[in-house]
Amino acid sequence: MCCCKVNEHSVLRSFAVGADGVLVHGCLPEECPYMKSNLCVRQRVMALKPLLEAIGVGSERLRIEWISASEDMSLAERVKSFTQTLKQLGPSPFSREC
Repeated sequence: MCCCKVNEHSVLRSFAVGADGVLVHGCLPEECPYMKSNLCVRQRVMALKPLLEAIGVGSERLRIEWISASEDMSLAERVKSFTQTLKQLGPSPFSREC
């Protein structure tokens, strides 16, 4: 599935139901057959960050990464890095476990 399917509603819904973070990843812009789609999803993600700050979620809980299909290890490292960031931040303010 292309990252362009990610929209503001899906990200906000994830946080509303208690997700601690959202990691959006797509192919490298120079490798993507839908380059404009990558740029659109980047704009959506960047536009959401101030809103996440304003509602108390924090912009660090939303990350976008560009990863080549041949970078399996890089993907694992980036997911691990994001997971560590979320552990440091603690549960989302909207977490249902609180």
